[in-house]
Amino acid sequence: MGVTCQAACVICDIDGFSGNNPGNTGGNPPPGYCTFAVHSVEWLGFIAGTTNLTLEFAVSNCTAGGGNGLEAGIYEGIDCQNFMLVSNCETAIFNNTSVFISNTVPLTIGQYYWLVVDSNGGNACDYEINVTAGSTQVPPLTTTGHIMGDLTTCPGATIDYQTTTVFGGSDYDWTLNGAPVGDGEEVTITYSAPGVYNLCVQASNACSMAVPTCVLVNVVPLPP
Repeated sequence: MGVTCQAACVICDIDGFSGNNPGNTGGNPPPGYCTFAVHSVEWLGFIAGTTNLTLEFAVSNCTAGGGNGLEAGIYEGIDCQNFMLVSNCETAIFNNTSVFISNTVPLTIGQYYWLVVDSNGGNACDYEINVTAGSTQVPPLTTTGHIMGDLTTCPGATIDYQTTTVFGGSDYDWTLNGAPVGDGEEVTITYSAPGVYNLCVQASNACSMAVPTCVLVNVVPLPP
C-alpha cells in the first residue's frame, strides 16, 4: 500500500490480499474522498478481469480508536488523475466484521483501479480482501491485433490507422520507426517525406505486454 496514488503498487490479482492500516499517519486521499475525515489513507492498485466485481473486505485486530474499524472505496484514476468513485463507499467497517464492495459503473477489463482505505477514527486494523464475484486477474497478453489503414501513400498525406481490440488490453502504444507517435486504438500520421516506414502498435495492461504488430508503409512520390 502507498500513502499516495503515485507511490502505490498495482498487483495482478487482489484476491486474498491482506494488509494493515496503521491508524493515524495522514496520507493523501483522492479529491472528494467519500469519507468525512482523513486519518491514515492507503492506496492499492489492481486490474479488472471482468466488467463487474465484488470484493469482501474483512476487518480484524483493531487497536485504538474504539473499534471503529476502516473505510474503503474503489476509484478510477488513470495516471493518478481525474479520480472517480466507481463503487459503494463503506465508511464504517467495524472490527471483526466484513462488507461487500461492488462496482457501480461497468469496469474496463485490463484497466487498473485503486482501492483506497482509511482508518475510521484513528483505528489501526488488519484487513483481508477476497474476490467473491468477478475477477481481478487477466490472462497474459500474447499478440497485438491487426493494423488497418493505407500501407502505400504519398508525401504529405495524412492517414488514419486502427488496431483491433485485444481482450485484456487497456493501452495501445504506436511507434513509427521506433519513435512514439500516439496511443489508443486509433492514430493519425502525416508522412512528410518519401521512404519506407515501420509502423508498430503494442497492446498492454498494468500486468502484461503483448508482442507488437508491425507493418511497412511505403511513401512514394506522385508520378509527373
